[in-house]
Amino acid sequence: MKEKVNIKDKSFDGAGLKKDYIETIIEYILNGFEAHATEVSISAQAFSDTFNGLKSLEIIDNGSGINYETREETFGSFLISQKQNNVFFDRVNKGKGRYTFSNICGEAKWTTVYKKGDKNYKYTITIRNCERDYCNYTEPVETDETTGTKVEFFGLGKLKIENLEGEDFKQQIAAFFAKYLYLHKDKHIFLNGIEIPYSLVIDDSLSSSFTKTIDNFVFKIDFIKWIEGSNQKSFAYYVDQSYVEKFKEHTKCNNNAVKFYHSVFIESTYFDDFSSVGIENGFEYEKTQTDKVFKELQTFIFDYVKNRLKEYIQTEVPRIVQSYIDDGLFPDFADDPIANAQKEDLKSVVSSVYCVQPNLFFRTKKDSKKAIIGCLNLILKTDERENIITILDSIQKLSKEEREQLANTLKKYEPSSVVKLLNTISARYEIIEKIKTLIFNNEQFTNERNHIQKIIEQNYWLFGEEYNLVAADERLDKVLTKYLKYLDRNINGINYDNPCYKSKRPDIFISGMRDVASPNGEIQQNIIVELKAPYVKLTFDIYRQIEDYMMAIKKEPEFNSIYYSWKFICVCCELSPEVIDRRNSYNERGKKGLVNCQSNYEIYAYTWSDIFTMFDIRHRHLYGKLQKKANELAMMYNPSRELADRMTNEISDLSGIAK
Repeated sequence: MKEKVNIKDKSFDGAGLKKDYIETIIEYILNGFEAHATEVSISAQAFSDTFNGLKSLEIIDNGSGINYETREETFGSFLISQKQNNVFFDRVNKGKGRYTFSNICGEAKWTTVYKKGDKNYKYTITIRNCERDYCNYTEPVETDETTGTKVEFFGLGKLKIENLEGEDFKQQIAAFFAKYLYLHKDKHIFLNGIEIPYSLVIDDSLSSSFTKTIDNFVFKIDFIKWIEGSNQKSFAYYVDQSYVEKFKEHTKCNNNAVKFYHSVFIESTYFDDFSSVGIENGFEYEKTQTDKVFKELQTFIFDYVKNRLKEYIQTEVPRIVQSYIDDGLFPDFADDPIANAQKEDLKSVVSSVYCVQPNLFFRTKKDSKKAIIGCLNLILKTDERENIITILDSIQKLSKEEREQLANTLKKYEPSSVVKLLNTISARYEIIEKIKTLIFNNEQFTNERNHIQKIIEQNYWLFGEEYNLVAADERLDKVLTKYLKYLDRNINGINYDNPCYKSKRPDIFISGMRDVASPNGEIQQNIIVELKAPYVKLTFDIYRQIEDYMMAIKKEPEFNSIYYSWKFICVCCELSPEVIDRRNSYNERGKKGLVNCQSNYEIYAYTWSDIFTMFDIRHRHLYGKLQKKANELAMMYNPSRELADRMTNEISDLSGIAK
């Protein structure tokens, strides 16, 4: 039986039918769910030829079917739909969905089973693209089959199997139906027997569902955290029991800096009689945005989302800060305990600043981020830690809450950083005292190979914080080969047969990058140290030994770059008069201990007393400040009623986030 479609003064071609095949398939899945289906299955089979054209395409649902007696209302009218739209779907198909088949094929056939009384009936509907204003119906017959509808598409043209099996197809299907599927866990979409899950676009681990009761009204709240790239906006939706939207508003916690995309659905009978505008169609509603229940609910939702944002940032910050380190935005730190403690302190503060004000780093150029982090690092090395808040506030205005949170965080991390640094420097002073004992009080039993060499190899920080150990007590040819490996350079440049390399054995070779005012902003600084037993005087012959190291390295083109700096240091308990005279001749250079200088090569002669004094000069002020700060911090945590009250308040502030 053929029946004409009621077009309602609109032509098919001008009705805005979806041209994209994914949008077309979405319309048919939507029809299934609007018919109360719990499962909608897409079945696609390709021809066996190499072109992968579609042999068949079917969309099957287990919904209520299309009632034959109301077919003219539900199927015979174009642009008229009996199905009510709700908050899950961002469009109403208005009956167009059934006709979008013309975008992908020449003919569509619906085989539908519906329930009438205690019996089920089955019939078919066919529409051809060449005569879309007519529907062909068969007479319904009684059947034992369950209700539902199968749509078959014929003449699929250029549509191919990869169009449906690609990730983009599944991603778009999941994105459109994700809210509906998440809030209706009994609903499912399948593609050739494999489910298309909402988890493609929703982070299930960070989403949650719970209830909140206010004045005997129960509100079911679903918080959805969207995966990056899902293109969802962050709104709170207030809906009635049918999930018809009564009001929506932005949560103001989207925060693009950390890509915290989310949606909140608040469903309750409270919204069955609610109007955001107060008066609709002449009827005045009591429940509006000014109602005390709604205002309390609104405050709760905003606070909840804000706390979830804080939690999310705290979990993301370690990854983000590590990416800053990997990208070279952090200053270079030596691989030693003091530098490591300073680096950890900077990481903690940068993490805290990011948690409080991530927008400070969002869409900020790499050089600007590096400057901000460098500024924080400089401040942390002074006593002006609290000024970080003032500086950040001048860059990007902080709220009162953000200022307080950052102040508390800076105080929280300060004790641990102070203790770490204090312990490290204390340990180093203790090591130096033990070395002094060996050198000045036990000199006749302390030798170079078994004692001095071993000690300095483990504690090369005596010559600077910024260096890494390259080699120790090895032949010069092997030392330079290791150095090339350290630089990730070609290791075939050294002449292993040269006797001068095999006869020379430097005690310590350390190296590190140093910022300088040069075109590339850094230079590779290298130090070779020659150590002598306490009873050995630094004579001119010993000086000539380390000068030979310098001349041997200078002969290698591999190491003659202007971006390499070489220092050769000899350390003994006492200097001979000849070496002292040579050192005095270089006093005008302003570099204490210098005995030779050739371009970017320098030789220094030091006594052990010089080495210990230089360490004390570098650390004395910091050590004193750390001891003073440690005493102040200890006083802050002395047992008292004030401490109990303060700690209770601090724990209360954190408890809301920890729930």
